[in-house]
Amino acid sequence: MKRFISILAALIVTTTLMAQEERFFVSGNFNFNWNNHSTKTTDLLGSKTEDTPASYDYDLGFQGHYMISERIAVGLGFNYSGSKTFLFNSFSNDLYGYTSLIDISPSVIYSVNINKQLRENNNRDHLFQYTPELALGIGIGNLSTEYWHPVNESIQENKDDISYFGVSLMPLNFNYFINNNVALSLGFGQISWITIKNTDNFSTPNVEREINANQFALTLNNTIRIGLRLYF
Repeated sequence: MKRFISILAALIVTTTLMAQEERFFVSGNFNFNWNNHSTKTTDLLGSKTEDTPASYDYDLGFQGHYMISERIAVGLGFNYSGSKTFLFNSFSNDLYGYTSLIDISPSVIYSVNINKQLRENNNRDHLFQYTPELALGIGIGNLSTEYWHPVNESIQENKDDISYFGVSLMPLNFNYFINNNVALSLGFGQISWITIKNTDNFSTPNVEREINANQFALTLNNTIRIGLRLYF
């Protein structure tokens, strides 16, 4: 891991020097999902409607990239995400699970112009690009789960520490330049592999238990990533 960080730092410094006459761009994204629903049950005694408490999740990210050539950009991203998820009702108390994660993600973006070639003055007005991205993710965070303590007759909270490392490929990314300095970015789906270490401080009192898991995912659903990129 130390060798990887050293290589990454050297790459960023080298890229910065090479990019003095190239283009630098920043991008950001924010996603927020809210979910709650009602269940209506009808039987011989009549109808009853039950409301499920709301759950939500959010994601806030920022990236900066240097274009080291006309097609390749290398950069670094920072991301913060969190969620609140309804678990179940216990003794008339709604219990929730919470997550809070922060990660750093170096990445490489490859750009292919689709609808036209750049002019000599590097004009990008109305340019449409195919921009697949390969990214690494290194993150830490915590997972909290509420539970009902029958002895104390109160809601207690169990907190676990999480760390993870992952690789993701986003092959369906696109740029559309509104003008020479502003582009709308769109993304659909991704291929990812992630390894997660969960430090469980709850199952056995005064004993930390590490749980390691590996996940591979191919995500192709109706979720669209939308963001803005500003070029300088």
